[in-house]
Amino acid sequence: MIDLSGVRACAKTLEATTPAAHRMVLDLHGERYELRCDDVALANELRRYFAAFLSSDHRAPVSVELHAYERPPVSFDPDDVITPPLARGSKRQKEQYVDRPDGRFVIKTRTGMVFGFGGPHNIAVGPCNDNPNQVVNFVNNRLMSRALDRGAVLAHAAAVSRGGAAVAFAGFSGMGKSTAALHLMNAPGTVFVSNDRLLLCAGARGEVVASGVPKHPRINPGTALNNPALGGIVSDQEAASLRALPHAELWQLEDKYDAIIEECFGAGRFNLVAPLRAFVVLNWGPTGAPLRVERCALAARTDLLDAIMKGPGLFHHPGRPIPTPDPEAYLSVLKDTPILEFSGGVDFEGATRECLRVLDSPQPRADPP
Repeated sequence: MIDLSGVRACAKTLEATTPAAHRMVLDLHGERYELRCDDVALANELRRYFAAFLSSDHRAPVSVELHAYERPPVSFDPDDVITPPLARGSKRQKEQYVDRPDGRFVIKTRTGMVFGFGGPHNIAVGPCNDNPNQVVNFVNNRLMSRALDRGAVLAHAAAVSRGGAAVAFAGFSGMGKSTAALHLMNAPGTVFVSNDRLLLCAGARGEVVASGVPKHPRINPGTALNNPALGGIVSDQEAASLRALPHAELWQLEDKYDAIIEECFGAGRFNLVAPLRAFVVLNWGPTGAPLRVERCALAARTDLLDAIMKGPGLFHHPGRPIPTPDPEAYLSVLKDTPILEFSGGVDFEGATRECLRVLDSPQPRADPP
């Protein structure tokens, strides 16, 4: 029986039953995250996923500890469960939560996974082996929460760097920001910074620093088939079946694949931090029209903020109201960053050329600090 009266009590009873003995340490944003699992298969899967960030030094102090336990789905008293308002654009309720005096439990409604956090305790419990990506997301949520506490803002964006500077991709629903980032990764010298979540803050020299999360893109079959670097993700037999589908049906498939960056593009191609050179907002469609690129001031195009802003959701500050993004914070941090709107027809090759032009252009000299 798992004690669900509090996060600390839950962690204590879980560890007493089956200690989380399989350990790895991750180097993330200059801090060390210790992740322990009680199941060897889960530990091996997470080591593969986080391979680019595994630390070889297991003796130095860690900043955050997380424990994952393989269990059947956990049940709470229904009277304790809170259902938040449905997120904008969502068709079904993905999460509920239970608040306790010492922290919060977040319940994933589809999978039965439960995540408890409060104080030093961070625990994932449930069918972890069936849902390793949710354990990955829990690590990333703890990382994002710490960065937000330091003053960063969270963007719904991917990012790729080259030559020491990055371009970020945001986009309205279905615009293909991950696909655009992966096309750009085919260019020599590019480095993946983040997928889907990007933290932005002011740097010491007035630049905007983009900090990513260790999350590999989850791509649909159409993306895998149309990028040669991703060809190994689907088998030859599956690829032949997918190519036989009508184009519209192929792009509507809900299947998702993890594109492990270093397995697809080579070692050393995933680094979480880079100064931001430009922010691209994808606002195109399948029209067949030429790609249009327009540089705009975000203060004059606040409609684009809806594509950029992202709230931290239930995983930030248990016991407090769920925070919402502050548009003024984004306008402030991005006030000097070029904003490029890509509109017209979908053109990933053209987008890659435009982004390389931006990244390879001479960088303005920064004023002395």
